[in-house]
Amino acid sequence: MDNVSLANTLSSPKLCMFNTYVHFKRPDQSTLMTYVNESSENESADLFIFDEKGEQAIPVISQEVDAGSNAQFDLKKVLGKENFTGSALLVIRPSNRNSETFSAKNKDCVYTFLSPNTSVEIGTAAHTTLNAPGEKEKKTFNMFCTAVLSNEKVKTLIAIYNHSTDPRYSDRVSLKPKLQNLNGEGLEGPEKQVPAFGSYILDVDESFGVEGRSLLEKTGGRGSITLQHKGHTFGSFFFHMDKESEALISGSHTQPPTGIFSNPESLWHYWLTPLAKRFPFSTQAVALARIFRKK
Repeated sequence: MDNVSLANTLSSPKLCMFNTYVHFKRPDQSTLMTYVNESSENESADLFIFDEKGEQAIPVISQEVDAGSNAQFDLKKVLGKENFTGSALLVIRPSNRNSETFSAKNKDCVYTFLSPNTSVEIGTAAHTTLNAPGEKEKKTFNMFCTAVLSNEKVKTLIAIYNHSTDPRYSDRVSLKPKLQNLNGEGLEGPEKQVPAFGSYILDVDESFGVEGRSLLEKTGGRGSITLQHKGHTFGSFFFHMDKESEALISGSHTQPPTGIFSNPESLWHYWLTPLAKRFPFSTQAVALARIFRKK
């Protein structure tokens, strides 16, 4: 176990970063992170885990990842806890600090949320910069999730994490979600303060209370959640959770995702393909692609 600080790691001249929600509420649940080094050079992987308040849960875990090999982290074993929710940040750097070939292109990581009867997998592309000074101020986070479900057996969680590639990042952000049912009726939720490297686990039942449940009951327990914020962007996933077992039974990115796999041909509109090839993790390209696909 290496005690290299987060600030020192993020000060590296070349790096990319992945982040995810961490969920295990029972002894038989866990979260896995799997990264494959498909490059021709060796890399270093540094894993940081934070609780919801942004406090580092354990010292950094560092691992060398040879070219062509993979690194897998079982976050439950790493933490040594049976109950934990928060976020994880994985920083990938070239082992050779002077590398001239290191690139975030074509890098992705898969997260697996395990329980005895379910396995949910979500993959993301790498961030090269996230909430960096001079860039974050121009960003707007327009998150929406149209798969909100709340009934006797299942409820929806949305995990949002306030991470950054800036070694001096200390921004506390304010987030206020809005719930809508399928009839378009809406309800604003309470404002949530999220510290740097903290996370907001938005539980639709707890966040919107009795009013929210009544609102969704009008349309069969289904609806959507939107959230707008200017000045930062965030990684975020949504999940459906079994109320009895507290196991995650399905999940995916909220929309639009902050990154995509480096497969430009997946963007259907012809003039977006050259843009995606030049900027393979362009959120804007993904958002535009989705608009054109609906037309």
